[in-house]
This record gives sequence, C-alpha cells and structure tokens, in this order.
Amino acid sequence: MKRRAIEYRLPLSIFGIWLLLFMEVTLAIVVTGLVVTLFGGMILLRVFGGFPWLPASPDAIALAPRDSMGRVLGYLRQLFFVIVFIPVFIGKVLAAGIHIARLALSPSMDFWPGIVRIQGHSPSLNHTALLAVLITLTPGTLTLDYDEQGDDLYVHWIDVTGYGDADMDERVVSGLRRWVRRLLG
Repeated sequence: MKRRAIEYRLPLSIFGIWLLLFMEVTLAIVVTGLVVTLFGGMILLRVFGGFPWLPASPDAIALAPRDSMGRVLGYLRQLFFVIVFIPVFIGKVLAAGIHIARLALSPSMDFWPGIVRIQGHSPSLNHTALLAVLITLTPGTLTLDYDEQGDDLYVHWIDVTGYGDADMDERVVSGLRRWVRRLLG
C-alpha cells in the first residue's frame, strides 16, 4: 500500500513544482507538464524500484544485483558534479567569449584560424560525444569530425597561433576532458 501511494505522489509533486515554475496556467503548459511529469515519474520510479510491471531493460537486469543505495549515491555524486560543473563551464564560455570579442575588436588580424586534432583519450563514445558538444558550445571552436581509429576529434579553432605547441591540446580542451570523466562516471 505504501509503494502505491509513492507511485502517485511523486508525479503529482513534480507536476506541482512544474506549475510553480511557470507561474501561469495555460493549456499548453498543463499538457506539457502532465506529459513530462508522467514520463519522468515513471522513469524515476523504475530506477528506484517502482512499477514492477514495466519491462526491464538489459541494463537494468545487469545492474539488478547492485545495492540500490549504491546506485542512489552514484546518482547523487553525478548530480553534485553537474551542479559544480555548470558555473565552471559558464566561466569558460564567458572567458572564451571575451577572448573572441578582443580578437574581433583588435585593429590588426593577429590570429590564425585553423583545424586542430584533439586526442579523445575517452573510455567510451559517450565521453567523446559529450566532450565534442562542450567544445562546440565554447565560443571560437567547432567540432568537425571524429576519427574512431585514433579516438581523435578535429576541431576548428579561431586562434591556432603557436600550432604544434605541446600544450595545444590543453589550450583547446581547457580541462573539459577531466570534467567529462567526472560527469559520466
């Protein structure tokens, strides 16, 4: 009986928070909120052991012997890193934006755009994809291609002056690789 009450309270609580965030009630907000909270609630309850009638995925079966408290602590650890990473990444984006603005407003063109090969050093394709997205979101960079054999990303960068330096990889990635490993575990 207790589980059944939790199964209904969680989506209703999330829906209430949804309505409080928008501070107005329109048909579109209510319908979108219902859809998001129902699916989100189902996923959360499935992860934490609710809804036994949902078909289990192969990943869930492989993780079944694990301690549920260990999973919760793992999720909390990742959530902590996401919360810490957001201001760090915003700072990196602002610093890159200021650098781009300085280059654009300088009277002489003393920078050279070009394509740089960045070594992935990633344990999985998910890590590489997140790294590529974060590099692309940084002003002045654009991830162009991925080479599976060498685990290399090809990035267009606005300022490749000093190309061939030992720290070129670190200048483009600027510590994002370490954060990607923390975020994805």
